[in-house]
Amino acid sequence: DDDNDGVADTSDAFPLDATEILDTDSDGTGNNADTDDDGDGVADSSDAFPLDATETLDTDNDGTGNNADTDDDGDGVADSADAFPLDSTEALDTDADGIGNNADTDDDGDGVADSSDAFPLDATETLDTDSDGTGNNADADDDGDGIADGSDAFPLDATETLDTDLDGKGNNADTDDDGDGVADGADIFPLDATETVDTDSDGIGNNADADDDGDGVADTADGYPLISLGALLDTDSDGFPNNCDQGCLAIGMTADSDDDNDGVADIDDFFPLDAAESSDRDGDGVGDNSDAFPDNLDETVDSDVDGIGDNSDNCPNMQNSDQTNTDEDLFGNACDLDDDNDGFTDAREEQDGTDPLNRFSCKSGCFSFDVDENLEAQPLTDGLLVIRHLFGFSGESLTSGAVSGEAGRDSSEAIASYLTDADSQLDIDGDGESKPLTDGLLLIRYLFGFSGDSLISGAIGSGAERDTADEVEAYIEERVPVQ
Repeated sequence: DDDNDGVADTSDAFPLDATEILDTDSDGTGNNADTDDDGDGVADSSDAFPLDATETLDTDNDGTGNNADTDDDGDGVADSADAFPLDSTEALDTDADGIGNNADTDDDGDGVADSSDAFPLDATETLDTDSDGTGNNADADDDGDGIADGSDAFPLDATETLDTDLDGKGNNADTDDDGDGVADGADIFPLDATETVDTDSDGIGNNADADDDGDGVADTADGYPLISLGALLDTDSDGFPNNCDQGCLAIGMTADSDDDNDGVADIDDFFPLDAAESSDRDGDGVGDNSDAFPDNLDETVDSDVDGIGDNSDNCPNMQNSDQTNTDEDLFGNACDLDDDNDGFTDAREEQDGTDPLNRFSCKSGCFSFDVDENLEAQPLTDGLLVIRHLFGFSGESLTSGAVSGEAGRDSSEAIASYLTDADSQLDIDGDGESKPLTDGLLLIRYLFGFSGDSLISGAIGSGAERDTADEVEAYIEERVPVQ
């Protein structure tokens, strides 16, 4: 120990200088004289680690230099996450304004003091009206009333959503929601400023309803537009009931003096409920306007407009003012399918070439004792022709002296053919045979005018179907022209 400083020369950086021992930074100046022992550029007096060139500060005085320390200020926040690593009172600077949040009165720098800011660390939010944890800017329903802000007239008031009349007062608090001057309690349509009353309770306000009282009569034609007819009859739909009893009068209505509104008072109107009628000159119960024969009690309708009433008209649906009726049945020729009632339609007779107006003119199945067809049956012509035929006469012996000068059938051939074809018709007594001394005799007697017993005496065959004078006369009468 050359300098006798108590440090062996081998450990003494300055073995010959008793005032020095160490030269930490090996700069040739001993530490005692050196003002920067570790040569880190920081004077020993300012260097928390004067002998450690890698360290100079120990902010939190924990014995670990800041370079090696991961939490320089010892605030429990790692330097890498600490906006203020050397200030143990601060760790965050949300708005990066250089003032730590602990000291900053507006941490997020949104212009709203932290004390008034529901989200002091979120510059995009300041309010959370419904306290649901979502700021109003991001929340689609700020007041949490279940109505989206876009549809909510009061998005920040959970007690209101609508303001129908836009008066700034929500409907829940407003006593006249639609602002029509009628309190909601008295307003049938509290949310419709154009309506307040619905007399007939049909859901349509009176202003829009064309029938306020709902009685089926339009307001424009209704004598009592706000009083319903109910079950009362109103023939002309003018709102005035036909009859009005005490109950009707009590609600403010009166009876109609002209029920059908035809301009004729009910007291003078024969048809007070029929606007088309008011008089009935013939008293038949049919009004003069619709009566084709207003002065004829027996007629009212003329369906075919031929001037003859249907009750008298033999063809009520077909014009026939002449009323011609050849067969004198219920139907005139104009509508009768068989004008001569011979059992053959007019159409068939036209096709057959026979006369549809002559019941004895037909192709077959139509028989008349007018054998020679001169439109009358005579004993010495027709009667004689029949009895000669039944006796078997033919040719000239059949017709000689027995055919009328006006005969339409005058040849023996035609007459024989006619009578042969009508053989069953010649069986006058209906005994199944046509005989000269029964059937022939009955016919000639009838045509001579015999009747009663003188007609049939000794001239009825055995087993005859027609054995009385009346039956025989009726049979022949049907087969002779009207005399």
